[in-house]
Amino acid sequence: MIPAAFIIARITDTQGSTPRENGAYMLIAAQESLGSIGGGKLEQQVIEEARALLAETEIGEGDRRSPLQGTVFVGATGGRPLQLQREFTLGPTLGQCCGGRVHIRYEYCTDPQQWQYPDAINANQFPIVLFGAGHVGQALAAILATQPCRLYWVDSREEQFPAELPANAKAYIAPNPASLIEALPANAYLLVMTHDHALDLAICDAALRHNRFRFLGLIGSQTKRGIPQTLAG
Repeated sequence: MIPAAFIIARITDTQGSTPRENGAYMLIAAQESLGSIGGGKLEQQVIEEARALLAETEIGEGDRRSPLQGTVFVGATGGRPLQLQREFTLGPTLGQCCGGRVHIRYEYCTDPQQWQYPDAINANQFPIVLFGAGHVGQALAAILATQPCRLYWVDSREEQFPAELPANAKAYIAPNPASLIEALPANAYLLVMTHDHALDLAICDAALRHNRFRFLGLIGSQTKRGIPQTLAG
């Protein structure tokens, strides 16, 4: 259900190291939110302030004092939306390690067409390579089927794949899955969870040698805790 009113919290300027770029924004209603401006205490405080503004503000009331330490929340006059500009220092004020400064503009909005996820993800820009079609891999593939991603699903055992693949997935049956590393998209996210520790090691070794992927994740166990040390050696 689209909320009747919400706040658009938009980054309008940044200095130094910050968790999100200029122009990033999120939508904040009384009970829910969409998007992110970087998480952490910054986002927590912005959400709290936005909801305080929603609770205190009424359309058509003109300029009025906001609940934010005497700052003025500009009223809606002549079609101009309610707005408030704020500056946050991430290090001393919020304790975030980024240490930069972020300027946030709060905009009061009642347009239902604006209530949509700010950062739509193009599936072609989010390739995931899943090594392993066992029960864990199948459970993860079912979750990824609901996400805007392109799934490359790799296993050496054809019989392990379900009869019907998720719409966003393509199966690759490879006797030596590690040999596919060279052909994978450079911006891919790799998830390794095969049935064989030695195979996991070979895949991780090949991926780290190429050093061109966005992420490499390995399912954990006591035995596999030694794999990073093995590769480092």
